[in-house]
Amino acid sequence: MTGEGKGWISLYRSIQDHWLWQEKPFSKGQAWLDLLLSANHQDKKIVFDSNLIEVKRGEFITSIRKLCERWGWSNSKVKKFLDLLQDDGMIYYKSDTKKTAINIVKYKTYQILSDTKNVTETAQTNHRNITETPQKHTNNNDNNVNNYNNDNNYSSCSTGSIEEITQYYCGKAGIVEFNINPTETQTIIQLINEVPLEIIKQGIDEAFNNYKPKFQGDKIKSFKYCEPVIKSLYAKLNSKEGAKNGNCKQYIESADREGIGLEL
Repeated sequence: MTGEGKGWISLYRSIQDHWLWQEKPFSKGQAWLDLLLSANHQDKKIVFDSNLIEVKRGEFITSIRKLCERWGWSNSKVKKFLDLLQDDGMIYYKSDTKKTAINIVKYKTYQILSDTKNVTETAQTNHRNITETPQKHTNNNDNNVNNYNNDNNYSSCSTGSIEEITQYYCGKAGIVEFNINPTETQTIIQLINEVPLEIIKQGIDEAFNNYKPKFQGDKIKSFKYCEPVIKSLYAKLNSKEGAKNGNCKQYIESADREGIGLEL
């Protein structure tokens, strides 16, 4: 089945955290989308059973038991569904007593339109920022260039990382569609350049867990609310006793790797 003439949409992983996604049992179509959303968007290395495993883009490691729990299916139904997808050339998978490795065939096909759109929009934005700078302010040229470079930190952090944190926040906030404003995106970029991803996620969790609404219906409406909580958490971790010996750094690096591409 092809998508020619049917168009396409960007579907963010935060939908997996939405209450609508929690109803079980899953349909076959929902289970297929869940596999697509669970696949790594970039190559990752994980520690599993004391061994370092490289999980490629479009792959992820899970277990039959975990899929049973996620989809509300029986063990035999999950296995039959995976076999069906494999027979149709949609995935290939391999299971052992501890894990199931799943590879989405032609994963790039599902991402290339989105990737192209991101690259094009970023290039267009950069071009507009440069060409719209007033030429008459020649005395401020150096400052303008420096400010521009500081404001565009996409080169120092991956689009995948930005997407990962955005989706995580949107999931906590109950936002199905990606609709945070550019200021919030810039805040995310700056944090990614300074703080490990897992610490950012822990800070988001802490912000939502400790939020106390003043009035009924109040909720966290901006990622900016999480920013000081994340920075405070990171500062606390860095000031822990033993940081002089590098223990804190090791803890943070370990936290940044923990659980990436692993669902058991």
